[in-house]
Amino acid sequence: MGIATAEARGPRLLAEALQATDGGAWLVRAGAWPIGARWEAPPPSATARPLLALGAVDGESPPAATWRVALDLERGDLPAAFSVYLEAPLLTALRGALDDGLGPGLLRLRDRRRPRVVRASALDVGFDERLRVAEVVTSLQQGGAERIAVDLAGALPAQGLTALLAVMGAPTRQAIIPPRDTALLEWNREQQRGRAAPRLAEALVASGIDVVHAHLLEADDVRALARTGIPVAVTLHNQRPGWPAGTASLRPGDASLLIACSRAVQRDVAAAGLSLPSRTAWNGIAFDRFAPTQERDAAARAWRARLGFGPDDFVMLALANARPQKRLERLPGVLGELRAAFEGLGSSREARLVVAGSPSAGSAASTLAQAELERAVERFGLGDHVRTLGSVSDAAGLLRAADVLVSASAHEGLSLALLEALASERPVVATAVGGAPEVAARTAGVSLVGSDAPAADFVPPLLAIARGDERPALAPGAARHFSLGRMAADHARLLRSVASASGRRRGDGLLLVANNVSTGGAQSSAIRLLLELRRRGRKVRAAVIQEQIRFPTRGRRALEAAGVPVLAVPPPEELEPAAAVSRILESIEADAPQAIALWNVIAVHKLLLADTLLDVPVFDVSPGEMYFEALERYFARPRPGLAYESPAEYGARLAGVIVKYQAEAAGARALGAPIHVIPNGIEVPAGGLRGSSNGRVVIGTLARLNPRKRVDRLLRALRLAAPRLPPHVLRIGGAAERQSQGHVRELERLALGLEVEFLGEVEAAAFLDGLDVFALVAEPAGCPNASLEAMARGVAVAATDAGGMSEQIVDGVSGRLVAREDDAGLAEALVELCHDTEKRRRLGQAGRERVAERFSLRAMTDSYEDVLLGGH
Repeated sequence: MGIATAEARGPRLLAEALQATDGGAWLVRAGAWPIGARWEAPPPSATARPLLALGAVDGESPPAATWRVALDLERGDLPAAFSVYLEAPLLTALRGALDDGLGPGLLRLRDRRRPRVVRASALDVGFDERLRVAEVVTSLQQGGAERIAVDLAGALPAQGLTALLAVMGAPTRQAIIPPRDTALLEWNREQQRGRAAPRLAEALVASGIDVVHAHLLEADDVRALARTGIPVAVTLHNQRPGWPAGTASLRPGDASLLIACSRAVQRDVAAAGLSLPSRTAWNGIAFDRFAPTQERDAAARAWRARLGFGPDDFVMLALANARPQKRLERLPGVLGELRAAFEGLGSSREARLVVAGSPSAGSAASTLAQAELERAVERFGLGDHVRTLGSVSDAAGLLRAADVLVSASAHEGLSLALLEALASERPVVATAVGGAPEVAARTAGVSLVGSDAPAADFVPPLLAIARGDERPALAPGAARHFSLGRMAADHARLLRSVASASGRRRGDGLLLVANNVSTGGAQSSAIRLLLELRRRGRKVRAAVIQEQIRFPTRGRRALEAAGVPVLAVPPPEELEPAAAVSRILESIEADAPQAIALWNVIAVHKLLLADTLLDVPVFDVSPGEMYFEALERYFARPRPGLAYESPAEYGARLAGVIVKYQAEAAGARALGAPIHVIPNGIEVPAGGLRGSSNGRVVIGTLARLNPRKRVDRLLRALRLAAPRLPPHVLRIGGAAERQSQGHVRELERLALGLEVEFLGEVEAAAFLDGLDVFALVAEPAGCPNASLEAMARGVAVAATDAGGMSEQIVDGVSGRLVAREDDAGLAEALVELCHDTEKRRRLGQAGRERVAERFSLRAMTDSYEDVLLGGH
């Protein structure tokens, strides 16, 4: 007996699953899971009719209702099939009746085979249409990782997931009480070491969990959960010295994804040589829990009174449980240095230290850390100025009672206390460990000292805070990157990817993602590649992110007319990038490609795609000057929460980079990914140079009218050449781009008094067939299609030596090539070609041969097929 899942993806995948099934089959709707402890196939019907048995949805469909569904099926109504068992004769018939899906297939099965329809309680299932995530944590005690697990369990439902909180053991310090609406995964916890994880694993399977998200679990426990077959994502909440036992030994199969809570932790993952996929998702907090309010400020005054501090006392606060990594014993020395600095400045202001947090019961290291703090207080004689509070429930009020949060940690992940202080509008002075530099780089209010800095190094930033130097509001900047909502959204995106990758078969063919497939050389190459791959029998599809869904561009219409599916998501002004990427990911889940090519894609969209995809190779096509300009603009103001700071970090997510000419490879090395050089390619049409027939030499160029295409330089060169040219005309084919009207007016001014025709959008082949000379001035340039198309039609080309033009044109052999920004040189080339018909013919023929030899569509497609799809 086989078990298949009736996915909403379509009947084809279900039919393929059933092909491999012998005997009867139990079909379970996507989102459903068996709830019985033991399953047995229903006994054959005494009527000798083939059996079709239905299960109920636990808690929603009582047995009587399921009987009614069975009767409805017999009468001819369409059932909501969540759990169906079919004996072998019915299964054979069903394989050929799935064209419109499972429900219509069952109705056709009823008409053809007249099955006996019954209810079987052994088929009962649980059902949840949303992805089910178990947030698994070692205990619910006061601590940053534990708080993250609880907060995610509460926040993921707003991201469209069902989240359940599972706790493996009892707390050893003050417990966290989860909110009432947190769904707890009930199970019988075994306190003996080695027993909790296997028992929890059974509960996870019985609860229909799709993804396990583990916090603080040791490697053996992670492996025990993974043995269920449920994919496991593991968040690392600390730098390597603080990793749970065995974490560095995890291998593929032990977990599906490592989630680092900071880039510092991500670097430790890389340094440890872990071969698992890893991503960074910064910690976040609910800023409203700590925002200043009248009530919290009243609580702050009460705290000061209770601690015996005056309203003008300068209070340093450490929010940290006693552990060796926190190095709390260093803080009394900092207090002593600060008090001495106040005295040296002639200030009578008192400096105080409050430490809130407790050691873990039964932990010798934790108890020792607490004792070292107490000894340091005694050694410096600061007993009257230090308060140790143990765990506190009102951290928000205590933060408002303090003037600054201090931390001397040796290592961290990304401290929640640091974020809580900023949310409370309290500055921070901390050692530059873990995620502290990442927070400091993105918001004001964080001063860093060296990880092993002496106590005196803390004093200058503390004095600046004590002076009350003007400071901006701290919370808004921090909330932009480190909010609970942002953290939940990023985790939801990654956890969905873990679930998708775990059940995905090897993909087929290519998905090309582009901004658009309208006009332009890059778009033309993309269209040619897709059409040629399809002609070769390869499966191809495209997605565009800048086109209006209801108004397809000419390129999109051409692809769809040729049978290439194109997913158009609403453009950025209508749909936020993460939502747009989510739609592309849904299409990938439904129909996984073998590879993805990012072809001129907005930076934030490409980073989100590369960050989310775990199992599909992603290639970025044609980095160049504009490409790196776009990345530079992105990294100047990166997407909140997306923890990438350089092109190299993005490149680490890529399977490869494809550039259009050899010199471009040098710049692409900044990405650090494998580089492949694939020039553009076109078809070489039959026939040769046609040219003008009315006695004038026709010079032409094809270029969208925007400043980058440098048509202004061509007009300046033409003005220099015009007095020495025979009768001539310059024809400019190309429409003005949006927001380029000012540039168009400047071009029209430059053309005054010259023989120039602005033709707007033209059909390229007919336009080129009417030319004697093609001129190209574009900076930056890649491997321009316009010049290749002119050369392929035998038109002599004069171009500036930018981008890959020197690989297309050998000066004086297959065209004329002049230096960049050399208007006079371009003018001389135009004069030479316009006067010498034979030279035009010779250069045109040589250019045509060069395109056929080095820039053919066949050669381009062969190369892409080899790189992206593994051969042709």
